[in-house]
Amino acid sequence: MSLLRLRVLVPMLWLSLLLALSAISAVQAQEAPEPQADAATATADAPATVVHGQGVLEKAILQNDNELWLTGWVASARPHAFISSAKVWLGDELVYQGRLGYLRQRPDVAEATGQPLWLASGFHIQIALPRSLPAGPAPVRMEAMTGDGQTIALLSQPEAAQVTLPAHAPVPDWRFQILLALAVLLPAGSFALGVLRPAPAHLPAWRWSDSRRFGFTLVLSFALLVLGGWSGTSLGALLDRAAPVVQHDMAPWLGEAQPVRGDEWQVITPMAIAQTQHLPALPARNSHYGLSGHDMGVVGMTGVPVASGAALAKPATWGFFAFELRHALAWYWWLPFFAGFGALWLLLRRWFGLDWRLAALLSVSVVASPYSVSFSGWPAYALFFPVLGLLMLEQLGRTTRWSVALAAGTVAGWAGAGFMLVLYPGWQVALAYLLLPLGLVRGWQCRHSLHAGWRQLGGLLLAVVTLLALATSWWLDAGEAVERVRHTVYPGQRMLETGGYIDPWHLSKGLTNAITLFRSSEWMIPSDAGSFIFLLLPLAAAVGLRWWQRRAVDGMAVVLWLYLVFALGYMFVGIPAWVSQHLFWGMVPAYRLDIALGLAQTLLLAWLAGQTRTGATASPSLAALSGRRWLLAALVAGASVWLAVRDFSLMPAPVQHWLTPALVLWMCLLLAVLAAALLLEQYRHAIALYTAVTLGMALPFNPLGQAPSQLEPVPALAKHLLVHASEADTPPVRVAVIAEQAWANALTAAGVAVLNGTFYEPPADFWQRIDPTGTQAQIHNRYQHLILQLESLPDTTPGWRVGSPHLDGVVLSLDPQRFDFSLLGVQALLVESGRATWLHDHPQLALLESQADWQLYQIGPSIR
Repeated sequence: MSLLRLRVLVPMLWLSLLLALSAISAVQAQEAPEPQADAATATADAPATVVHGQGVLEKAILQNDNELWLTGWVASARPHAFISSAKVWLGDELVYQGRLGYLRQRPDVAEATGQPLWLASGFHIQIALPRSLPAGPAPVRMEAMTGDGQTIALLSQPEAAQVTLPAHAPVPDWRFQILLALAVLLPAGSFALGVLRPAPAHLPAWRWSDSRRFGFTLVLSFALLVLGGWSGTSLGALLDRAAPVVQHDMAPWLGEAQPVRGDEWQVITPMAIAQTQHLPALPARNSHYGLSGHDMGVVGMTGVPVASGAALAKPATWGFFAFELRHALAWYWWLPFFAGFGALWLLLRRWFGLDWRLAALLSVSVVASPYSVSFSGWPAYALFFPVLGLLMLEQLGRTTRWSVALAAGTVAGWAGAGFMLVLYPGWQVALAYLLLPLGLVRGWQCRHSLHAGWRQLGGLLLAVVTLLALATSWWLDAGEAVERVRHTVYPGQRMLETGGYIDPWHLSKGLTNAITLFRSSEWMIPSDAGSFIFLLLPLAAAVGLRWWQRRAVDGMAVVLWLYLVFALGYMFVGIPAWVSQHLFWGMVPAYRLDIALGLAQTLLLAWLAGQTRTGATASPSLAALSGRRWLLAALVAGASVWLAVRDFSLMPAPVQHWLTPALVLWMCLLLAVLAAALLLEQYRHAIALYTAVTLGMALPFNPLGQAPSQLEPVPALAKHLLVHASEADTPPVRVAVIAEQAWANALTAAGVAVLNGTFYEPPADFWQRIDPTGTQAQIHNRYQHLILQLESLPDTTPGWRVGSPHLDGVVLSLDPQRFDFSLLGVQALLVESGRATWLHDHPQLALLESQADWQLYQIGPSIR
């Protein structure tokens, strides 16, 4: 037989053999015994024939509106083929394709089917659903795949046949996404352009500079964010909880609302929105809070919009006077970050002669630090005013023009008033003690370029007049409420802080923010965990080395270190009570000093980098550094790492469990590199790395989406409770909300008059009705989240009981059978449906409206 015939015949014989084996396997598969499939609920409605395997989808549950939880079982009928993956459809939409995870033991399935190999057949998968799915009922279908590519269609029990998808807030339109992209890319691109190439040489310096271009793109970025209605507010946390009672068009996009920002999403932002919903709008006293209203001038931080002269000193609220709600809230969110950045950027450049790029990096590391972000940008807002005021005072001292002097004086007085109206002594005192001495030292250092004449006197007088005018306008509106707040248990009597109670690991908590900023426990929440990466030991060594090289000290650095020593002593050791009382430090909680410490550290970094830039000592190359410098750098880096590891070991056990070995290793390496870079005078590299890590930890914390353009009660509530513009002279219908604090705050923001909610000044007229003798004043005379709840109380009580479960909370428990609801002074009662059964037989209550989630009762006479 020729070789050619062999080459043809052998493949043909192999092909014939394979075809014969395939036919035999098919016949055997058809004749194989079928597994038993009808014993227990796990195998209900099983098919009569099983080829590749069998499975049942037993339950389909929708959790948190966007997670589908599926449970059931599935198994392969062939021992050599295992279950590899699955597909899930909602209607015609494929929502999942991937692994089933580790299968769980299901002895009931193995017993019912008579298949012992089906013991490990149970599954439980959680599927994140896309927001694009249409609302309404959607049938659920599931298939499993085996390792050899075969498909098993799972049967669905009634509990898994379909789910009802909720209506989601709309996704931002693509045009607004383009505005967002431009807002990010323009300043980032301008910064990168300034790094990569110098300014064009053919243009005069006054016409072009990279720093001017960068500043212009920042202003443009802010305008684009406001135009697009973008915000980082966590208001969605309130609106999600209050979904049964309010409707809105907020459009979340990236990230999640942060529950820890409760003061932002539960108090201040809803209060700002409530001002726009009031008739008339933006009142000094909002009548929708409590029985007789709430003075809105005592709301601190960014404040809330009030139509008075004091609003001029609250720039974060200006958007409410110029724009509709969505754009106003965008202005409200972004202005603290941009304003704080701009002021600090200019200060670092002017005071320390920093290159604009280094100044930008240091500025963003403060205003977008984990500490600032976790407090919704309010620390950046607090430092904006004193920094701007110092810049204006220096400009006033330098100018020889009347127009500039008067403008600088006016802005300085305005900044002083704005700083006063932050109304949070914990930051105000700490920042004032840092920045005022620095301002004096700066004035002494540049005294030869300052002028003292009529222009400066006129500017100073105008600054004082501006400050007094704005402060007086505010006091005329809020003075009485301020006096009431001063006489509260909290915060009015919180003036005796002496410090000394800070945890020994406090200065290392910023290193762990990649984890601790995103987790909460009873030992640490993100707002307490958020901080800076403190480099105080290497900074001390670097500054000391610089002084030794120059054989001289610098007043600016001396003041910074004196402040740091005092602040750290206050935190870890404490100060005498008389010192605390007379120097106002009694109003500063020791755990709120991070912003001042972080700013002081940033100014030290700027001082070091500025000293190198001005040529005091040339920054050496790595090759030129002496061995002693390298040894010192290694020793300081090692000491810094040792201190950090020691601090990690002192943290509470739950927090230590969060710190993986990889995170600890990376943070120690980072700390060592930063410490060594500072000692080796590689300031640019150190600042760039420090800022990159800071932003990497802080920015993911922030949600991003479009703020709501409208917020209103659901129609079933609005027809009973909402007063429309045509009824402006009609007294508002007041409602008391039982147990659901989010409902109370959201309804007030939606324009409904609500008895309970959050009060900076205690609702004295309400407590006068409940507790006329004031026997419980120590409990309810405070800043309070007022919560009403139903509770069966002993007959020895008057039908109510008041308690304070935490420093800023007051809970009023009402006996559903014995309490006289007319004491509340309102016309309606809103109760969650599960609690409403307690009130069905109460003689004072008549059902007005009943929904799946809530019931509305009338108290006494008709409310309409």
